[in-house]
Amino acid sequence: MPDRTMSAAEFAVIRHTMGHTLDSLARRMKVNPRTVRSWESGRDPISASAAGGGNEILAEHTELVDDMLTR
Repeated sequence: MPDRTMSAAEFAVIRHTMGHTLDSLARRMKVNPRTVRSWESGRDPISASAAGGGNEILAEHTELVDDMLTR
């Protein structure tokens, strides 16, 4: 399947799913909160590395939740 760009809405859903604020996700991704805001608003495209970082953080979150539920 070819790579595709992550949409602003998809990125925002990832942030909300993890319970992050703009500031906390920006700190986690080591970017300015304005950058996260511009990605989520669609003003700036989400780079492949940023999308990958968001997906990695979501995968870690999901793994932790799954682990807690199986204990």
